[in-house]
Amino acid sequence: LADAARVADMLIYAGAPNASVLSGGYDQWVREKRDLSQTPASPQAVTYPGKPRTQMFVSKKEVEKNKEKCTLVDARTPEVYFGMVKEPFCARAGHIPGATCLPVPWMWTEQGLYKDTAEMSAMAKGVLGDDPSQEILVYCGVGGYAAAAWFVLHEVLGYENIKIYDGSAQEWTADPQAPVSRYVWE
Repeated sequence: LADAARVADMLIYAGAPNASVLSGGYDQWVREKRDLSQTPASPQAVTYPGKPRTQMFVSKKEVEKNKEKCTLVDARTPEVYFGMVKEPFCARAGHIPGATCLPVPWMWTEQGLYKDTAEMSAMAKGVLGDDPSQEILVYCGVGGYAAAAWFVLHEVLGYENIKIYDGSAQEWTADPQAPVSRYVWE
């Protein structure tokens, strides 16, 4: 599910006017007995005048500069955020100081579908409040959950000023000078 959102985010970043994520993906499409085709597609090349939305992403330096002025969101599971579990691609366990936890996996059902919009909205409002114009920086371990959080918050729930820190905890924890909070809820 995070991979599909990441692809949609990249299309949006590239300026595509319409990108969507199919809840449940191909497997759900098949379960619902929707039409399938065995005919190979024959795409035609076109010139694409896309204009990148560079404001969608922030660097580590921008996170360091703005983390006190915005809402910083860690999209990983609570166990990883709290520091009980260290992801193998991170040098240290824990989260960026000041970050709050909005676990993206909780936005999906056990069947791999997105939960209904009202439930995802309630989850987001419980963590972020209901100001859709606030500045939000979202990160995770390596960028996948952050991409899914961005897609849900921006494209589905209407938060307007959200950006992805794609370097995420992997980049942050690799820097021994970058502080990491562990065993605290913020």
